[in-house]
Amino acid sequence: MYCIERQDQGKGWVKEMCFRTSFKAFMNARTKSLVTAHTYRIVDTQDGDVLSTVEAGSVRPTTAPKR
Repeated sequence: MYCIERQDQGKGWVKEMCFRTSFKAFMNARTKSLVTAHTYRIVDTQDGDVLSTVEAGSVRPTTAPKR
């Protein structure tokens, strides 16, 4: 499972939704980031790794891609 989390000033990272594929999670986070101008990240729930962070449309990968 891959969850997207929104960065909130008062609460830290807030979990919003989870998806079965990292692609769906990424596309949802990117769309939300473009619309709301908030920062989102994609988290792999199996191992807790942050796969990428999306800031108002720009993407910063945080880990090497898995093969």
